[in-house]
Amino acid sequence: MIVQDADRIDAIGAIGIARTFAYGGAKGQLIYDTPGDDTSIQHFYDKLFKLKDRLHTTAAKEIAYERHEFMIKFLEQFYKEW
Repeated sequence: MIVQDADRIDAIGAIGIARTFAYGGAKGQLIYDTPGDDTSIQHFYDKLFKLKDRLHTTAAKEIAYERHEFMIKFLEQFYKEW
């Protein structure tokens, strides 16, 4: 469970955002188009935002809360700029 939590923690927050855009760019994926399309931003909703609720350990849940909030703030700013 600890290893699984560590993997999930790595997928969220600032590093998770960087990984999402790096992967999307490598695959030729759009950053954003319309909600529901297969874009890097949609990946936040399809996977990243769900990870904090799938953790096992108390320590991972505490770390995930802060990183989850960071991703929310990131998207708020992204939409303002878009």
